[in-house]
Amino acid sequence: MKKSAMTDLIAQRSLLLFDTSAGETTRAEIKLGRPYWTEQNLEAACPVAVEGLLLLPTEVHGIDPLNAIQNAILFVDSCLAGKLQGQLLWPDGQPYDIGGAAASPAAQISDELNDILGW
Repeated sequence: MKKSAMTDLIAQRSLLLFDTSAGETTRAEIKLGRPYWTEQNLEAACPVAVEGLLLLPTEVHGIDPLNAIQNAILFVDSCLAGKLQGQLLWPDGQPYDIGGAAASPAAQISDELNDILGW
C-alpha cells in the first residue's frame, strides 16, 4: 500500500455491529483513502480500511481513480455483508441497510467526493 495512504482520507463512516448470539456491540470504522495512480493511465488504487472487521487496511484497484473508488465502495458493502454475524446499525441504533440507496456508502459520500476531488 502507498505510504501514508490512510492518512489522506476522503470519506469515513462509523457503524455498530451487534452480535445477536453474544449480545455484544462492536464499532466498525470504514475509511476510504484518496485514490492514486499505480500506473499512470493504466491502473489506480483506493486505500480501504474496515476497522473492527478487517485486521489490516487494503487497496482496491480500478482502471482509473473513480473506478477504484467505486470498487472500494462495493468492497466495503461486500465485506459488511460477508462478515456480519448479527445486525448492522448506524451509531444512533437505527438499522443500516447494506446497499440500500439511502444507506449506501456511495450515496452518503458522493457530495463529499465532489467537494474533495473537485468534480
